[in-house]
Amino acid sequence: MSETADASNRRPGRAARILRASALPLVAGVLVLTGAVLAATGTTESFGWFSYAPLQEGTRATGMGPGSLLVLTSRMQLGYLLIGTGLVAAAFWGGFRLGRRPGSARSTRRQDPAPQD
Repeated sequence: MSETADASNRRPGRAARILRASALPLVAGVLVLTGAVLAATGTTESFGWFSYAPLQEGTRATGMGPGSLLVLTSRMQLGYLLIGTGLVAAAFWGGFRLGRRPGSARSTRRQDPAPQD
């Protein structure tokens, strides 16, 4: 046999298996962190119109509260999308790992005994 045939039949090393097993959670974590940074640093758009000043005696804060309008920028929308995508990928990986673990329901399922006459 040639040396290339032997190399292709070898099992991957431990480092390669660990990297392959941890690639999806790492990507999911990066997506969630990147999305959180984008969503947190995105500034809200100024939205309003010109009109008469309100006839109130007190001053009104322009922050978030009842009656205020939040307009998301495209940067904030992308951040929330990345957070959602990362969380879905992490949930998929968790479910996949849970189903493939030793002793899962598939491998411990009892075989029904043969019917007795």
